[in-house]
Amino acid sequence: ARNHPSVICWEVTSTFSPASRALRKWDVTRPLIRPGDTRLALAPPPRIASEPVVVAKSGEDGIAYYRCPALVTAPNSDLVAAMDVRKKGINDMHYGMPMWVSVKRSTDGGRTWTKAEKVWDWPWTDAERRSATDPSLVVDGKAGKIFLFYTGREFVKGDAPNEFFVQESSDNGRTWTKPRELTKEIAIPAWPFGGDDRKNKANIFIPSGSGTQLKDGTLVHTITWASKGEIALLASRDHGRSWFIMGKPVRAGNECKVVELADGSLMVNSRYYEAKRYVVESKDRGETWQGGLLLDERKGESFTTSYTLKGYEIAKPRPCAFMKLEIRAQGGDAHMQFSRLGFYN
Repeated sequence: ARNHPSVICWEVTSTFSPASRALRKWDVTRPLIRPGDTRLALAPPPRIASEPVVVAKSGEDGIAYYRCPALVTAPNSDLVAAMDVRKKGINDMHYGMPMWVSVKRSTDGGRTWTKAEKVWDWPWTDAERRSATDPSLVVDGKAGKIFLFYTGREFVKGDAPNEFFVQESSDNGRTWTKPRELTKEIAIPAWPFGGDDRKNKANIFIPSGSGTQLKDGTLVHTITWASKGEIALLASRDHGRSWFIMGKPVRAGNECKVVELADGSLMVNSRYYEAKRYVVESKDRGETWQGGLLLDERKGESFTTSYTLKGYEIAKPRPCAFMKLEIRAQGGDAHMQFSRLGFYN
């Protein structure tokens, strides 16, 4: 709600069986308004889809696979989903496959969705073959904009490097500006920008999913040099007119997300190879980092910590039920699921 002044928070209660841990019912009961928060107002509860909704289905409209989904709440409370559209197969972009980024919107809490719309029609001809992958979204609640990032590549030239693009929407995802290339703007001198990801191990990309807006209005996202396991923060202090690398890279995984904690620290949670996850924190906007391995599934090891995010403490170990909003991939389909009950012990 901090990033989206028009969003109303409602208390959601659940009924479930402790024995089977099966979700029985979700009820929207009453508005949850913090004392002194004048940005929230009473409104009828939203009609939330309580069962999984198929947002995009593989095989429809001649599309082999949908992958790498992203989901945000627009400034007007609509839902906006972006995804890879992989026309011929499931392989990633560096295999030279035709793929592009499409967006869908929902105005009724995710119950129904618009048809997929290309955000830009990249050419795929004998003279020029361009693909785009890994869409991610960042909402600027102060400026009323949504930014869409993705990684692109041209294949006719041979060993062409990855390129990075951003488009923006000022009408809640209905229309988008033409792509603006960010490659030179965000290049990190120590990283092999401009190199081929196979020959030079230059697998640099902006991870799919979403970024965040800090309390002071700064927009923050991530970029990774996956081949080396390094992550850096991508940021804007002028509502997306320019972007820069904030702080210093940290060796902490590859595909990742960043959030601002209640004390103003930044936390990055990252996937890493061999079934590992890393969590690192920075109290000085990425200049220095603390943290490390959180989970190593192969060794059966886990590391416990506690965080306070937006005023709520997420602590381990203790039995706790949580609800989350997610898009999940299953059998090549992209599913949106609004409520999921889970436990950690």
